[in-house]
Amino acid sequence: MYYSKLAAPILLVADCTQAPPLDLAEEVLGSEILVYARQHPSQAHALIWSRLIITTILSHYFPDEFEKAVIEDEFEDSVSCKGLPFKYAKIGATKGRVAIAMSTLPVFLSFKTYDTTNSMKELVRMRFSVIFNDWIDRQENPELAFYHLWALTDCLSQRGNPTVRAVIGDDDQLSVRGSSVMLRETFKFWSSSEWICAVQGPALTTLLTAIRTPEDTIRLLRDIQSEKAGK
Repeated sequence: MYYSKLAAPILLVADCTQAPPLDLAEEVLGSEILVYARQHPSQAHALIWSRLIITTILSHYFPDEFEKAVIEDEFEDSVSCKGLPFKYAKIGATKGRVAIAMSTLPVFLSFKTYDTTNSMKELVRMRFSVIFNDWIDRQENPELAFYHLWALTDCLSQRGNPTVRAVIGDDDQLSVRGSSVMLRETFKFWSSSEWICAVQGPALTTLLTAIRTPEDTIRLLRDIQSEKAGK
């Protein structure tokens, strides 16, 4: 099939508690993002680290195309990469961490930690139908099932398309149905003992995952700069 030839989507999770290198960020990303970051200090670390990570991914995987690409960024939770195999980037941030999902096809991301208060869980549960709440309660691990459903429905809410919805299949498994026959709706979860990521989109059969440290990102950026200087 055509979709098997697409670059596999990538999901990275990174610590963003450390202050980003502003001189390097300005050189790589430009000054506009630093102005925005100063105006939004609570978002600054996640904002800058996520864009630095996106730059390392695109430069590493698509060095030739990256030089000619048009990156559209409104400093929100998505970045558009025109002229590149990875056209879509989604960003999620929570509790000093940032997650970045990148894909050739549209992709949606939800990133949550497990330290949600009981009152918040009750409010979220009220949003689910009786069918979904019953499904959570009969799972072997209801807590994990709750977060799976919450993260997935959060992804779907970002799409704003009521024809794409979460369902409980005949096998009692959580799944997604959509209106397109050509693009089968899929999703992937990735979790640790502290957080869970849900990535949802069409034809999402493979997802490459990695943890990224600040030191790794800085090293990769330095490598990219050295390669440019050597050309």
